[in-house]
Amino acid sequence: MIKFYFTTFHMKFPARLFSTSGNRANFEENSSNEVQNQIKYLKDFKKENPKFNWESTTEPKHMILSNIGEYEKNDFNLKSLLNINEFNINVELLRQLFMKLDKNFTYALGVILRNVDSNTNISVDRHFLVNFNTDPVIILQQIYDRIIFLSEKYYLVPVDKLFIKLRKLNFKVKNPVFHPIAKEKTNIHTTIPKGKSKLSRAEFVPHTMDLKFYGVETKHDKEKNIRIFDNGKVILKVKIIKDGVYHLIDVISRDNRLLYQFEDVKHGDGLKRYWINDNMYYYYYDNTLVNVETPQKVGNIEPAKRDKTQDKKILAFDIETFQVPTGNGDSTMIAYACGFYDGKKSLTYYISDFISQREMLLACIKDMLKYDKHTVYCHNFSKFDINFIIKILVQEFVVEKIISKDLDILSIKISYKFEPKKKGGKAERHTITIADSCRLLPGSLDKLAKDHNIITKKGKFPYKFVNKDNLEYVGLLPDYEYYIDPKKGEMITLFEWAAMYTNKWSMRKETIIYLEKDIKALYQLMMEMSNNTYSTFRINITRVKTASALAFLVYRTIFLPNEVEEENETNSPNNILSLFDKKEEKKLTPKYFLPKLKGRLERAVRAAYFGGRNEIFIPIINNIFSFDFNSLYPTAMMMPMPVGIPVHTFCKNLNEIFGFVRAKIITPAINIPVLPCRVKVNGVQKLIFPIGEWTGWYFSEELKLAVEYGYKIEVLESYVFEKRDDPFKEYIEHFASIKDNTKGSKKQMAKLLLNTLYGRTGMNDSAAEIKMLTTNELDNIQLTNNVIHEFEVDDDKHYVRYDKKPCPVLCAQSEKNYELLSYLDGEKDDGFIINSTSIAAATASWSRILMYKHIINSAYTDTDSIFVEKPLDSAFIGEGCGKFKAEYNGQLIKRAIFISGKLYLLDFGGKLEIKCKGITKNKDNTTHNLDINDFEALYNGESRVLFQERWGRSLELGTVTVKYQKYNLISGYDKREKLYSLGKWVNTSPLCINENFEVISKALVSDVGESWYRKRIHYNK
Repeated sequence: MIKFYFTTFHMKFPARLFSTSGNRANFEENSSNEVQNQIKYLKDFKKENPKFNWESTTEPKHMILSNIGEYEKNDFNLKSLLNINEFNINVELLRQLFMKLDKNFTYALGVILRNVDSNTNISVDRHFLVNFNTDPVIILQQIYDRIIFLSEKYYLVPVDKLFIKLRKLNFKVKNPVFHPIAKEKTNIHTTIPKGKSKLSRAEFVPHTMDLKFYGVETKHDKEKNIRIFDNGKVILKVKIIKDGVYHLIDVISRDNRLLYQFEDVKHGDGLKRYWINDNMYYYYYDNTLVNVETPQKVGNIEPAKRDKTQDKKILAFDIETFQVPTGNGDSTMIAYACGFYDGKKSLTYYISDFISQREMLLACIKDMLKYDKHTVYCHNFSKFDINFIIKILVQEFVVEKIISKDLDILSIKISYKFEPKKKGGKAERHTITIADSCRLLPGSLDKLAKDHNIITKKGKFPYKFVNKDNLEYVGLLPDYEYYIDPKKGEMITLFEWAAMYTNKWSMRKETIIYLEKDIKALYQLMMEMSNNTYSTFRINITRVKTASALAFLVYRTIFLPNEVEEENETNSPNNILSLFDKKEEKKLTPKYFLPKLKGRLERAVRAAYFGGRNEIFIPIINNIFSFDFNSLYPTAMMMPMPVGIPVHTFCKNLNEIFGFVRAKIITPAINIPVLPCRVKVNGVQKLIFPIGEWTGWYFSEELKLAVEYGYKIEVLESYVFEKRDDPFKEYIEHFASIKDNTKGSKKQMAKLLLNTLYGRTGMNDSAAEIKMLTTNELDNIQLTNNVIHEFEVDDDKHYVRYDKKPCPVLCAQSEKNYELLSYLDGEKDDGFIINSTSIAAATASWSRILMYKHIINSAYTDTDSIFVEKPLDSAFIGEGCGKFKAEYNGQLIKRAIFISGKLYLLDFGGKLEIKCKGITKNKDNTTHNLDINDFEALYNGESRVLFQERWGRSLELGTVTVKYQKYNLISGYDKREKLYSLGKWVNTSPLCINENFEVISKALVSDVGESWYRKRIHYNK
């Protein structure tokens, strides 16, 4: 067993707890002033102690929220880090800790931040290699520096304690001294080569096609049209294809070695020179280098092959749980029944028949393994059921493969060797893959069964009635109150409940009936999806784990390959599959070169990849209408797309560029800016649309739109792509037509495939991955990669979540070749993530372009929705992609109050519609009894306290918990500057930023005037 050592800092540290999207900023458990004071202290400490090396390390990629429970702690505590004297005390205590370490080993030191009030822990996304003589000052400095960075980058809550976690590695590396200069390469800009560049060869070759400048002519072969020159440094062998228009030149050393080869082509009044060895184009005008073009090395998305036979090996599995109170209204979930269905029979397991929850689940999993090579679907497996069985899977079976996304395990493949049934027989190893059906078919099982017209409907069961003391209860039907869900309302009517009356109601019997309905409904749902997908596309759903992966696979299988032209055949969507069936079984060629990017190119394009627009322009307004854009992202995907092999260029003419551009931006004084930007506002990075001056990467077409509205754009460099109008048009039109003209499962399937394709193209293939590793494997990983979260599941078996890409800091400490490891990582193809960042970034940009002219006159916008004072022109309204639809049946909204992003109230004349992201609605569509008075108070700067049920999960503890969390609802909108009139917030203005992405001026105007206020705010009740 590996022993862990812990020591504790009693302190207040800011850290990320929730999503990084910024939308959670409405729900702050503590005052933002307290957080900012903590950040200020850390920064002030740095300034007061310049002798310390505060060199920043690489930027983080991931953090994890986990509950690490109770651990063995050292017999001393590090004191508060709120002043310099206590910092020095902490340094000394760390020194004492390091001196206790075994001199023959290296240790991985991790940092865990803890909020004592909420009993939650956050693993800092960096660990360090230390040993007995590591300098504790450097380590503590790096911890401070890391927390400052994380505090400013992510959503914050104060953290009360800091744990230092040491894990002994099974071997010793050279003294792991920290190398602060070891940074990941994050620069994504270049400049035109100057002077005697290696590539310009200025010292060897003149920048002209005029041969009189090439030196002394030593030979002229008129028959082959070859002339040879000696310029005193090298020999130039010129083959003239067309004099003064096209030359081929060999650069030869004086000892007759071929050094370089290049082609010269007349380019207008200048010269275009192609260096063959380096695959680079140089452009000269008046003997001056004016541009360099470099074709990029990229992969491409290959067509996928269809399946020859349908995979019908599917099971449906589920676990039933009840809540055990743990105090203060909180509770823990306990599994008390489980089962699976194979299409013919169901096998169910009840906890009273076993000595423990573990034995019940183990028996079920072993029986499922008798179904060799089956895919077991479990709805919401990655968020819920996995927590109950993860340790059983690792401890009792062989984990062969895990597919994960972010914090979630999407599927896990396990195997088990069954003993021979007869003496002398052969043992059989069976495998199953347990996967989350919710990732393939998002939504509740109840709603999905209804939408897809599944025969078996999800049952109704009194969850709250179950407890540990009544698992064998037989008696009166539970009271009607147990059939009322606080979130969803009545499960059944009072009349239906009365009709069920019995005095022989059995907990065991009713649980099994309910469980069997669930697994049968899930099985029927997945088999219907399997049958439809295979019969339509010849694709097995078991090949993929998510809806977006399925959409992309359908595209790559049916719409990406070159079609076979047949007589009397057309290329309409109806006979695409028949054409596909006639292809020979050989390597397919794509109709379009969809580039798969990596390295600097991928980072540059991803820097130009921005999300949707969510802004408040007018916070409170009367008599407005709401409209939604139909299928915004699918419509955007039908716009011209960047495909082909990209070329890096320094061309300055924006109109000649289609691709991604790094440009210097100077905005006009515009109230609704065009271009997005990621900026830290109040210490948190957010997507805003500012005015000012800055430099960044953007899609060329969005820059061209900005120019139309007065922006000044200076192009610095760009990646130019081939422009194609139709890579996804056929796909989008095909499924849009099915969605608009069918019902039931076909409509739902078409809608799913239509809306999920875009997301797949932008997936980040440098994200973390989850594996089960041995101790030695974990040791090796910790030498080169950031381990985000790990815990020991069993002897020599560790759950490990780590960054796939190597960390330059750790590589420097362990003296590993970072460049080589990065190259090898880039060459890997795990077969799971196949993306095209350029398509995703262009799609997101086109969506903002399509919405911009409608946003200009809106009071509020959220990606594809707008709230406007006047109804849209009828030309913009309609069915299908590219049109708007009137929300709320076109009703006039008498009054709207917009407090923050995704936090607003709509008053339809007494009937309220409340939007409050992150807070569950009650059955009457209100949010914890918030009403118009509460929103008036929020609008006036007051706060409201809410209590929300939150589910927590821990793979490490194997638990799911339910807690009631306190939220302080405030008006925290800061993406634009609030403008006031007569003390009332009446309008907003864009923030102004500088080249350092700092907010330097917050408003175009300071007061909008009394008349404007009276016009907008007066409300006739």
